[in-house]
Amino acid sequence: MDYKNYKLASEYFTQSIGEFSMDYEAFYNRGICNFMLGNIDKALNDYDKAIELNPNNANSYYLRGSARQKKNDNYGAIFDFEKSIKLNPNNSDPFMKLAIVYGKQGEKYKSCQFMKKACELGDYDACQGYNKFCN
Repeated sequence: MDYKNYKLASEYFTQSIGEFSMDYEAFYNRGICNFMLGNIDKALNDYDKAIELNPNNANSYYLRGSARQKKNDNYGAIFDFEKSIKLNPNNSDPFMKLAIVYGKQGEKYKSCQFMKKACELGDYDACQGYNKFCN
């Protein structure tokens, strides 16, 4: 999707929210659009609302963690990635994101542990990273 399509989709979800303000998916999807448009603060607000409406959606925490990571809020990102894992322990993506956050903080051991778990869950890039940086 390009900028124009994300902008149009964001407008559609905004209209949907006006009609169905309790629909977490509209906030979730508008958050994705805002993130892709570079509107990180707006994306965070949308993910916050999506989580408020449906606190059991692992993907909302994952995406909010990604937005927090983009703003260099590592503690917030770690919290969200860990919550995402708690809700869906079979998704390799939050494990890999944790590996990246901890790696950037210089915590190689933790980074490698999360990278290894992402690899075990089938993330090929995590396996490559683990073999390159952790062995």
